[in-house]
Amino acid sequence: MNWLKGDGNVIHLTGIGDNSHVGHSISVSGVLRNKAVVRRDKFWTVVDNCRATKNNSKDKTYRKFEAVDIVKRARDRLGPYIYSIVWNNCEHFASWCRYGLLKSDQV
Repeated sequence: MNWLKGDGNVIHLTGIGDNSHVGHSISVSGVLRNKAVVRRDKFWTVVDNCRATKNNSKDKTYRKFEAVDIVKRARDRLGPYIYSIVWNNCEHFASWCRYGLLKSDQV
């Protein structure tokens, strides 16, 4: 498999369980709960009937890794993930893979 081309797959952060969403993961009083996972799934399974857009807006501000390194960083994180909506959400994960920064404009 050519990981760099993706073969129709995407590595993403999601909630644990078949129909789970990351929004179901929680942080209570600053204590992180391990209720998320980084997985590799078919792109169209992940987006379902939703609209998907590429957001590389931070490229203007931060230096991004080469594509092969971004994919390697994401692959290295496959498995359980400590999730926090404020400190460690899906945007933090994507920013870390691309720029090496735990950064989210959502919070």
